[in-house]
Amino acid sequence: MKITVLCNSIIPNGGTERAISNLIHILSSDERYKINIISLSSNPDEKPAFDFGNVIIYHLGLHDLQQNFLNKIVWYIIALKNLIPIIKMISPDIILGYGHNINVLLPFIRIKKIKLYGCEHINYDTIPYSSKIIMKCIYPFLDGIIVLSKTAKQKYARLNKKICIIPNALSFFQLKPALLDCKRIIMIGRLSKEKGYERLVPIAHKLRERHPLWNIEIYGDGPLKDELYNIFYRENLLDNVHFKGSTKDIQGKLNKSSILLMTSYTEALPMAILEAKACGVPTVAYRCEGTNELIINGSDGFLVDDSNEFYNKLELLIEDHQLLKLFGERAYNKAKEYSACNIKKSWDRLFIE
Repeated sequence: MKITVLCNSIIPNGGTERAISNLIHILSSDERYKINIISLSSNPDEKPAFDFGNVIIYHLGLHDLQQNFLNKIVWYIIALKNLIPIIKMISPDIILGYGHNINVLLPFIRIKKIKLYGCEHINYDTIPYSSKIIMKCIYPFLDGIIVLSKTAKQKYARLNKKICIIPNALSFFQLKPALLDCKRIIMIGRLSKEKGYERLVPIAHKLRERHPLWNIEIYGDGPLKDELYNIFYRENLLDNVHFKGSTKDIQGKLNKSSILLMTSYTEALPMAILEAKACGVPTVAYRCEGTNELIINGSDGFLVDDSNEFYNKLELLIEDHQLLKLFGERAYNKAKEYSACNIKKSWDRLFIE
């Protein structure tokens, strides 16, 4: 069975790209599947942030998709002109599109009996209204939509009769949870607006005042890198908040940390929390769709609504090591649901039906 993954760009160090990498490795281990990737806005000389094994990657080198409606239409026309010959050459049995901007192209490249599935990895509520109108017109022509959670299924159900829940899979699972004996707090994610890193400022101030030996390390890169650095510089917080840049060793960094923080305004099913669970590291996070799905409040982490509550729950874990260890163990046990083996079964059911 030939499966083509279609995405905007396979190059960035982001959650979607990491999820695609994990999926590629899961499916490539099965001889029944032959996988390739079409990356619309990347070039062959660019190096992906993640490993995609030995699969063939077709780089189309298109310019980045613009948000202006007319520019977007022009981009779609150019994309289709470049895509259709490649699809005819590959002749896949299944195409998996990633993201609504890509998925709306799928019905226009259907050849013969190719099955078309749109994978949605962002919160539906954050999609622009104009894009939702386009999705409402086009998504009924897909063979199905693959979402990450029950909440997402309810939101996308209005667009297609077949909605499948297949969560992201973990790329690793270790034999024992982390020791949680380091005075280190970790944050993981792209330095972009939706991640809400500025909400860390009042929390970091209280942490420095009450627990000066504890540090926060932020792993990620993105468009707000300089702006965020300047914010924390002006707040005189760079002595306990450290911007570490991107890393390919998330597992190692988590194992040397004791608590994960997430300040995002919106998430679908954040890989950072899944990977923290796999290491037995509990999370304190603001409530949103994705954090609600992954954290059992008061059991393996905390969900909060404001900065005061955020800090109070963080301090509770800092000061009660027994509670910290208990939360970590529960998180570690919960992570088993997202093992590669379990998630692959869901993809197998989809492909063979």
